[in-house]
Amino acid sequence: MVSELSKQEQEELSEFRLSFIGDKKEAIHTVQFLDPLFLKTYLQELSLKIGSPSLKVTASIFMKRYAFLAVIGLFAMSRWDKRIDLSMKNVWLENASNSFIWLPAFSLDNPVAVELDSTTERDEWRKSVIDELFSQHISLLIEQLNKVTKISKLILWENIAVYVFWLYETVLSGAGDEERQQMIENDFKFIFTGAGGQLYGQYNHNPLARFNHPKKHFVETNEEIRIRKTCCFSYKLGSSMKRCKTCPCQPIDGSCAAGQGICEVDKNE
Repeated sequence: MVSELSKQEQEELSEFRLSFIGDKKEAIHTVQFLDPLFLKTYLQELSLKIGSPSLKVTASIFMKRYAFLAVIGLFAMSRWDKRIDLSMKNVWLENASNSFIWLPAFSLDNPVAVELDSTTERDEWRKSVIDELFSQHISLLIEQLNKVTKISKLILWENIAVYVFWLYETVLSGAGDEERQQMIENDFKFIFTGAGGQLYGQYNHNPLARFNHPKKHFVETNEEIRIRKTCCFSYKLGSSMKRCKTCPCQPIDGSCAAGQGICEVDKNE
């Protein structure tokens, strides 16, 4: 059944930067990002705006912000059994007035949702939601970013994975009753280990699976942190040169915490 999102649902989704009052005059219809010339020009302009030293760095930052589209779609799926139309033809990326932080919002031409009905098997429905979100949208953008900037697809997919982990391990943790929580846990497992590569694009294997590894306990801060396998290059923005606490290239006694191979990827960015 197709229905408008309730005011409460809109408020919850706005926490993930989905705008329902946006002005599309300065927004980008996301279909435009499939044009390599347009995408390159856009990234060049964005590089100047955020103080990025290269298009590879900009592409990574861009995907870190764009990852919230996955959060929006998966939150609606797991929390409410609702499928929001996040196809490229329906999604716009709004202009962000702030500079170095650069937190753009998304808006939709048709902000409605299709709710899972009792006649549809949920596991099959879930596959269709993931396919539309990743295979038919995010994966296409990742391919273009890779072609235009030569950035590793692994970096871009891990930028997505980080926020999906955050969604399921933090935002949705404990949400709903026992039955809903079991659904959420099942969705989480399926996204990282159960879903086949074809649901994420032209892949033989799930591109998110490689990032699903245990967290590491840090005694100094008493935190459980899942260290990334790739560097997102965020530290290259601005003057602080500060790395994320999840970065695999944290120097320990003068050497890389994750091995020379990862650091070489970072150095040769």
